[in-house]
Amino acid sequence: MARHSKMNIQALTKLTPKFWDRVASYSIKAIRERTDNGIGVRNNRFYRFGQYSPEYAKAKARGMTRLTTRSGNNKGTKYKGLKEGSVDRRISPPNFSLRGLTMKDLNKRRSDASSTTIGWMGEYADIVEWHEHKGKYVVGGLADKELEAVMVIMGKQFDFNWNKHVKNGTVTVNL
Repeated sequence: MARHSKMNIQALTKLTPKFWDRVASYSIKAIRERTDNGIGVRNNRFYRFGQYSPEYAKAKARGMTRLTTRSGNNKGTKYKGLKEGSVDRRISPPNFSLRGLTMKDLNKRRSDASSTTIGWMGEYADIVEWHEHKGKYVVGGLADKELEAVMVIMGKQFDFNWNKHVKNGTVTVNL
């Protein structure tokens, strides 16, 4: 009588929350890096952000301060901080960053055995949605090339599953 080991074909396609955490980490890193380089995604394709208006570029370069005129003993001018000061004074390329908080809020929200969810919460979700609605900065989502990288991650997981659960098994077919 031949001895056969069982092969678990279902284990080949099993994906765990840990796997989806890796997909989330890759996706977050890709979005942050491309956004910092002034690149967004529209229709699954990369595009460069439009330039800042000349007024906004000057204000951002100054740290989002405005020039005010003083009178009396303190005559002259000085820069006064606006409501939200800029921590990122780069103006080229535009990078969707003023205080650096919106991209910092992009995080994994949930992972289970079938998917992962990344995104922004509250005020930062509103900021991203508003800019995407206006069409100037579309930062959410992945481009085709980034999705290809996710497919590579998935392929590596299937290879791992094959080697662990299927490779050395035999199949007996009774006709």
